[in-house]
Amino acid sequence: MSPRSSGRTVAAKMADRPPSRESSQNEILARITAAELATLMRHASEVSFPIKQQLFDRGDAIESVYFPLTGMISLVIVLQDGPTIEAMTVGKEGFVGLPLLNDVSTARYRGVCQIEGTFLTVNAKTFISILDSLPDLTRRLRRYSQYAIDVVSQSAACNTLHSAEQRLCRWLLHTLDRADGDVVMLTHSFLAQMLGLRRTTVTEIAGALQERGLIRYRGGAITVLKQARLNVSQTATPRGKGKPFRKEDSMAMLYASEMSSRVTNKAVQVFGGYGYVTEYHVERYLRDAKLTEIGEGTSEVQRIVIARQLGLGS
Repeated sequence: MSPRSSGRTVAAKMADRPPSRESSQNEILARITAAELATLMRHASEVSFPIKQQLFDRGDAIESVYFPLTGMISLVIVLQDGPTIEAMTVGKEGFVGLPLLNDVSTARYRGVCQIEGTFLTVNAKTFISILDSLPDLTRRLRRYSQYAIDVVSQSAACNTLHSAEQRLCRWLLHTLDRADGDVVMLTHSFLAQMLGLRRTTVTEIAGALQERGLIRYRGGAITVLKQARLNVSQTATPRGKGKPFRKEDSMAMLYASEMSSRVTNKAVQVFGGYGYVTEYHVERYLRDAKLTEIGEGTSEVQRIVIARQLGLGS
């Protein structure tokens, strides 16, 4: 797995440099012991890739592994007649190079940089040689591999049963979970390739979402304006069809309550001392937002429900 150019993509910005404090942004590395992190860092370097850069193709020898820091990688299935569809997105929560854990030395997917940013990379042979000395990291990577299997299985089900609009909304929500902010720099053509849809279909769906005030698309940038409503839409569809929706329901409630508290807290800070007096509405907004965290199930309860639905709790 080494960065490579393909078609319309530009060459990788692969100026290797020593790891920085940003390495802690990867959620797997942030949780391993300090000793293991130090061992890994002695063999690691940071690289940057632009959007659409192809890092490796299916069947390539795995030459490097990647821990995303600020960027994201799409693992893409390429069909025999040419079309592509995304199997999984890997951001700061994950790791690219899982086949090595099972003694498989070739890539199973095509890897494409979905969101430009920085990645921690380690030579594959070196990584294998030090893995025995990193038991905590190995344990976490094996757990992550189970998560990856679950995600790919869920994606297969969604691609089969869900509408194109549902799939696009789901993709946007998953991407925002891994990105900083509410803006995704993507063209309709690239998004169509990731979802296995026609470009015209993506354009029609994006236009409909924009008309409903959920997103704004301008100059290759998709800005999600109302993520809570996208979450609610994800919940309403299976509920209306009589299908299970408990996980999606809890996700929508958790996001809406947490975001409302965050926004109103910032509003109070803007108003200063006046934010706590009743003559200004912001004080009432803050109280109402706090109520959403304890009414109809606390935020902690929603987290427990989500975890259990994902098989992470008893």
